[in-house]
Amino acid sequence: MGIGATVELQNVKIVAESVFGLCCRIMGRDHWIAPHRLLAGSTVAHFGDRGLIVVAREFADEKALVRAFPRL
Repeated sequence: MGIGATVELQNVKIVAESVFGLCCRIMGRDHWIAPHRLLAGSTVAHFGDRGLIVVAREFADEKALVRAFPRL
């Protein structure tokens, strides 16, 4: 997980894809994320991909993508 304006989430798997977004399995939970929310450095983009996503910290907080971790 990154510190600052962005958050890096590793071991993300894309379990579904639609024209509106990607269903990302993050730590056992599924989250729909619009592709335009993925920032430079993300390594996943399509169904079946597994890797890293980078998102804005504010977006991660709003969508509770990192609620299991203390905020730094």
